[in-house]
Amino acid sequence: MDDNKLKKNICDLYLKILEREPDEEGLEYFLNNIKQNIMTISDIEKSIKNSSEFNSRNKLHLKNSPNFQSLFSDLEIQKLLNSSDSWYHYYKFNNIETHQTRTSLDYQMWAAQGIPQNLETKSVLDIGAFDGFFSFLCEYRNAKRVLAIDNEEHDDNTKTITPTSSNFEICKKILDSKVEYKKMNVYDIDKLDGTFDIILLFGVYYHLDNLITAIQKIFTKVNDTLYLTGHILETDEPLLYYYDTSKYDPDGFSRVVASPQCLINIGKTMGFKTVELLDTLDLGKSKKYPHMIFSEPHLKVGTFKFSK
Repeated sequence: MDDNKLKKNICDLYLKILEREPDEEGLEYFLNNIKQNIMTISDIEKSIKNSSEFNSRNKLHLKNSPNFQSLFSDLEIQKLLNSSDSWYHYYKFNNIETHQTRTSLDYQMWAAQGIPQNLETKSVLDIGAFDGFFSFLCEYRNAKRVLAIDNEEHDDNTKTITPTSSNFEICKKILDSKVEYKKMNVYDIDKLDGTFDIILLFGVYYHLDNLITAIQKIFTKVNDTLYLTGHILETDEPLLYYYDTSKYDPDGFSRVVASPQCLINIGKTMGFKTVELLDTLDLGKSKKYPHMIFSEPHLKVGTFKFSK
């Protein structure tokens, strides 16, 4: 096998396990070990999974992964999952997993690390829920009410699954879930009755035309905490980058990317007492988020806690 093929295999392992590209030193180390017949690709995979980076970053939040159980048989679950062509979130129901998902369980649990383990008595609003993983996670953690909103139109009735049913409906049926769903965007949440103890804004803010307005509206609807996860600029300056979507994103999915200090300043200006950057994750040059193409050499993600 030539060097380019070997390098690609090693890079693929790094992206799969650590969700980043290998550093030059690590790439050369593993490449030389393969060429000298000291290690195989399988050995490298085991080595990466035994690394301190993987153990320190992944195991701590993965231990809080939900154990989604269903009354459906594995065969029935597989059939329901197969009724969708693609999945954004990773799920495991009983013994059946979704495959070729846009995000991994590792990433999802990393993003959710700030959410309390026990949500009993808490109400939750999940903005931009999509497949609904975080909504169902909160229900799994005993939230008294979970409302998921997104721009997708579907019938929140899971008695019948059709080829056009959304992934959210499929998961709701599998889990016999009571999570509610509304077609709505973040700018309309002031029309919702009542308030929510916790609001989730995961993978959404950088799609927004008007981030300030969105945070203002969220502030009026949250009682305790907003958890936000999304791409960040790697700088200590309070910068907001609004880029040309016609050039970088013809589909218009993405609008802005902010530095941590910018998001912190926005939150405090809106009235949140404290805003914390809980953790950051370097995605390297990962292709998991192809719609985020801008001048930054690496993709970094931050997860934040906005507290009233």
